[in-house]
Amino acid sequence: MSGWNAGYVTDIPYIPGYYRQQSPAHLDLVARLAGATFRLPEDFVWIELGCGVGYGAAMVAAANPDARVIGIDFNPAHIAEGQLLAAEAGLDNLTFLEADLATLAESPLLASIPVADVVTMHGVWSWVSDTVRAGIVRFFDARVRPGGLVHLSYNALPTWQGALAYQRIVHEAGKRLAVRSDQQAMEGVGVALALRDAKAQHLTGEMSSALMDRARSMPPAYLAHEYMNGAWRPVFFADVAQALAGAKLEFAGSALPLEQFPDLIMSEAQREIYERFDDPAMRETVKDVCLGRALRQDVFIRGLNRLGRRDRDAALFDLSLGLAVPLDDFAYEAEMPAGHASFSPDFYRPIAAALSERPHTVRELLALPDAKGRKDNPSEVAGVLVGTEQAIPMRRPGAAQTRQAAALNDALAQRLSRPGLMGMGFALCSHAIGGGMPGMPGELHALRIAQAGDGAEAIQSWVERINPDGDAAQRTAMAETFAKLLAERPPFWRRMGVL
Repeated sequence: MSGWNAGYVTDIPYIPGYYRQQSPAHLDLVARLAGATFRLPEDFVWIELGCGVGYGAAMVAAANPDARVIGIDFNPAHIAEGQLLAAEAGLDNLTFLEADLATLAESPLLASIPVADVVTMHGVWSWVSDTVRAGIVRFFDARVRPGGLVHLSYNALPTWQGALAYQRIVHEAGKRLAVRSDQQAMEGVGVALALRDAKAQHLTGEMSSALMDRARSMPPAYLAHEYMNGAWRPVFFADVAQALAGAKLEFAGSALPLEQFPDLIMSEAQREIYERFDDPAMRETVKDVCLGRALRQDVFIRGLNRLGRRDRDAALFDLSLGLAVPLDDFAYEAEMPAGHASFSPDFYRPIAAALSERPHTVRELLALPDAKGRKDNPSEVAGVLVGTEQAIPMRRPGAAQTRQAAALNDALAQRLSRPGLMGMGFALCSHAIGGGMPGMPGELHALRIAQAGDGAEAIQSWVERINPDGDAAQRTAMAETFAKLLAERPPFWRRMGVL
């Protein structure tokens, strides 16, 4: 690693990926569930700190052409990659800036950055030093508007307590066995696995074992950024809340909708203790000691005002949802931290059927005559459907796809042609959603085939284009995957505004 990185991984770019919790429509939903008065205008300003190669920022910019989107990162290689992507997709509302977050708030660059409606960070808080964290808070204070929203995901204690030894072994062993950070991470994981096989006491726990097993299939670049940063440190929520209070930010709720429903995530005995406290920080601490949450997804608002129940429900009634899974795959039960949860088919089956035809507002769903159950609880419908990832909030249901969103999908399909990325989680950009429709890279390629023309000839041409060195069996399997996607997905793509 070069000497300017201050202990942060910079020799290997972070992996591209899409995180639905960062999307404008999703953050608008969780703010409504929390009863916050926060709303996003069409011309919102959205900033991502630690934007990586810019995939998420590009998705927001392409799906919201009236918005101004800014991605900021310490690594110039990330910024250069993001700038190329923005140019390829013709995104003139997207800007990438190279900056040190420790000093950005005092930098002349700050004057060029507008006051933001949303600032989001994925993982960064867990990977940087206290000096950088303090600089981030000063940036929030300087560039989050009154009433603006901050989304923060980070490795959380006490759950990570069970894997501290694993991270430290990976980090320390890796540094001594390799030079490049991705190779360091892989070497370190190998040492940890060997120690687990040797019955090392602090590497046989449930979380350490789960992380080691997962590491076998994770890209080395991801492992490098997760484990090899010099300042890596998980944190308690209360400490994060105290730090963000320096920017007058108050905790609004979780970006994971189900976590806003204590009945679903805690036992009755746990809830009795939870409800003894009014202080949000103490309530979240109680949750954290009850749940196995390795990654928190928190939403803070600068100047938090909460709506009464009637006004909160009115805001949720107006929310539009689209079905994110095939109708035949809709699940009426799920495992929750508090136990097995069942969702009444008499109530949810008509709702799922209606959403399979077109997006609906929550008000329309609750008015369905065949839906048998409570009609006065929009938070449950929105929270359960989106929280189980069976529906996605939509900013502009029925809107036609825009030039920018289509161009980004084309650019991403070209960039993500490498076979090694075909199994990773990405998204298709949709103006109707106002963000991404989570999916697999193969869908981006299938979408291009659908737009170029139907038939086996179009499929074979694209397979040869993206996998020129593959053998006949690989090409046949890829062609069969695309044929299956083209047979099943176009109606869904049209409903979600992708096609």
